[in-house]
Amino acid sequence: MVFGHEVTHGLRKQSEEAYQSLRNAVMATISSDAFKARVASTKRLYEDAGQKGNDEYYEEEAVCDWVGELVGKSDILSHLKRNADYKVLGWMHSVAKSIMA
Repeated sequence: MVFGHEVTHGLRKQSEEAYQSLRNAVMATISSDAFKARVASTKRLYEDAGQKGNDEYYEEEAVCDWVGELVGKSDILSHLKRNADYKVLGWMHSVAKSIMA
């Protein structure tokens, strides 16, 4: 899930606005309720492992996991291109190129 990690966390470091676009695209794709369930599940996993974070951290991890899952299924672009802006898609392209190099 390196790609999901690099896209999500790396994108947020580069541009909060672009990360929010990715987050919103995920929420638009899987529904707000499903997203909240993923965040809650992520929080439980981290807390069961003795790690602490805040809701924003768990939310970012849930986005990261979702992106990684879609990469594994090779569906990420078809799902996100309807909702993500060019900054998100451009960042994903640059991450993919750096991983494959």
